[in-house]
Amino acid sequence: MDGVRQPDPVHATLIKALGATPVGVQPADLSQALSRGTIDGLMMGYSGVSSFQLGPIARYSTELNGGVVTFALVMNPSVYDKMPPDLKKVIDETSGLAGAHQMSDDFISDDHVQRQRLAKQGIQFLHFSDASKTKFKAVAAKIKEDAVARLEAKGIHARAFLAKLEASIAKHLSDPN
Repeated sequence: MDGVRQPDPVHATLIKALGATPVGVQPADLSQALSRGTIDGLMMGYSGVSSFQLGPIARYSTELNGGVVTFALVMNPSVYDKMPPDLKKVIDETSGLAGAHQMSDDFISDDHVQRQRLAKQGIQFLHFSDASKTKFKAVAAKIKEDAVARLEAKGIHARAFLAKLEASIAKHLSDPN
């Protein structure tokens, strides 16, 4: 596989380290890029594959824990300040930590539903061999360690943050590998 759509710079580093070429493609252009061969593959959750109607084009899915992509809901404070109280209340009740937890739960649930839907459409699910998993983990560990070292050198407590992040991931995933 040569060109793989990357969702962010971290995944681009991972794709490159695994021997493929990271390619920037907007989600709305994925169907065309995949069908024309502009990209050979992509890294995306099943919800995204379904949302962007990639099921009829993509025939295989290699399942791996390739990390996460962070989403943020942001708003200009001056716009928020001008909103009527009832709309502010809706935003306040559905955002922040409680909203993040709810969105996470909804996203995970939808991902499972969409995986089942894609299976019914005929997508074949592939899995890494033990040797490939070992290689993948080694490549990912080096990328992670290099990033932590760069941040620590700047005085950022990346190692402590990473330990908390990894503990949270382990708590919420049944199979973090």
